[in-house]
Amino acid sequence: MVRKKKSDANLPDTAEVQRFKELTKKIPDVRQEKVDAIKKKIEAGEYKIDANAVASKMLELVQDIRKITTPSKINR
Repeated sequence: MVRKKKSDANLPDTAEVQRFKELTKKIPDVRQEKVDAIKKKIEAGEYKIDANAVASKMLELVQDIRKITTPSKINR
């Protein structure tokens, strides 16, 4: 067993990273069954969009992006 440095303790090993890469390649880019179900609802006039839910999610994403891109006050 190879011992990891203390700073590397939480990092995945190379084999694990490779395994996850291979698994993600097997996931389809489009989940066709979901696309087909939504198309049927649209055609039947049953697909409703919740504007408040969409707006809330957009705001969440903006906040997440700001957290990632804004330098920490501690490092200033």
